[in-house]
Amino acid sequence: MKLLGLLAATVACAVGLSACGSGPSTGQVHNLVETSVVGTLEARDQIAAAVELTLTAVAPPASATASPTFGVPELSTATPVASTGTPFVAPTVAGHRQADYACSVLTRPFDRTSFKPGDPFDIKWIITNTGAKTWSAGRGLSYMSGPHLTTRGGVELPKMEPGDTFSFSADANAPLDKGFYVMTWKVEGGFCYPYVAIVSGTP
Repeated sequence: MKLLGLLAATVACAVGLSACGSGPSTGQVHNLVETSVVGTLEARDQIAAAVELTLTAVAPPASATASPTFGVPELSTATPVASTGTPFVAPTVAGHRQADYACSVLTRPFDRTSFKPGDPFDIKWIITNTGAKTWSAGRGLSYMSGPHLTTRGGVELPKMEPGDTFSFSADANAPLDKGFYVMTWKVEGGFCYPYVAIVSGTP
């Protein structure tokens, strides 16, 4: 949750600048998204390392006689991979009202999923209206920046009241050149930025 809060604050800052009339450019928003994604992944790796050290420290000493498991699966020390929720949720601070326009996005594939160069994969976003106001029908969802991983064009969203969700799917291909790539789209109005962050080739 702290990681999501950090990313939310970063994007909330960009949105705040837009509201003040000096909004960030497309490149600035993309850089904010990419920097936030990289920071989140680095922090996740640090947490995974800390969890592994903790599990090692609390593991019981090896016993000469193994106890029967009676069908209970052995616990794994592998660190679970959390699902990617695009962290564009305007943070609600005690004493402050909920943002009028905000969203959360559940993203597939997970951040930093690795594909062979040129391999096809599916993109899926489940976008939720987490703001206080209803989104009018016809609000556009379209490509904004980064490598254009899919040939699918933008779509118009239906009317979305607070709490409503919209599912978007697209066929995509990993870039032919190896590397880390972030593609960013935008909901019309500049308050919601679904993205995909993948690795082409060996990470």
